[in-house]
Amino acid sequence: MSNRITISSTNGRDKGTQREEITGDFSDLVQRKYTREMLTALSDAELKASEKELIKHINGLRAKNKSTHSFEIELCYVQDEVNRRAAVSAHMSYKDS
Repeated sequence: MSNRITISSTNGRDKGTQREEITGDFSDLVQRKYTREMLTALSDAELKASEKELIKHINGLRAKNKSTHSFEIELCYVQDEVNRRAAVSAHMSYKDS
């Protein structure tokens, strides 16, 4: 089954909007879009589970020779939050000693 979607993106330099119409199987494109608020609201366990889920999905897409770019971006956001928490935790434990 072929679906048709339109992707819009804003070009940062000229603030213009580009539209591209593509067709194909988009079942692998359904994903969660994380925001800073969503990530900070997650528990440590939920954050690690999200990280593992994204890594597993990326590896599955690579095995199918499909694009992983958008999932890798989300993984970067998740891993950034993991690193932020680790840095705060390390700072707090150093401060307490």
